[in-house]
Amino acid sequence: MDEKTTKRRSFLGVLLAAPWVALLGARWVEARPAKSQAVPLCRCFVAGFQYHQGRTVLPELVEGQSLVLQREPANPHDLLAIAVHTATGSKLGYLPRQLNEIPASLMDNCRSLAAVITSVARDAPPWEMVELEIRLG
Repeated sequence: MDEKTTKRRSFLGVLLAAPWVALLGARWVEARPAKSQAVPLCRCFVAGFQYHQGRTVLPELVEGQSLVLQREPANPHDLLAIAVHTATGSKLGYLPRQLNEIPASLMDNCRSLAAVITSVARDAPPWEMVELEIRLG
């Protein structure tokens, strides 16, 4: 690979990462997984938890539980919306709007994203009850 290509790839990597770094509330996961594992992207709280089925299924939610991410490109409030569901189909809410641009782009380009619950705080405000980690791969 020549020097121009290397510089271009480095620049594009920084450019794609910049919006994520600037966001408040997202914490980067520092672990570097083996090549066969999913790559952690960031952690965030489920937005809109109190407006969907979150409180109904809250007693069943546990750390380490897999969640399903579903793009909603026809969502009238956010064209980049990504809904968060339990494996049984209960809608918990959405990825925060400030964080959904890159995951939506990845999903729209047929990249597989998953989510796992990293913490459940039943006594926290609704917008901080469920924290999840978004993973690529």
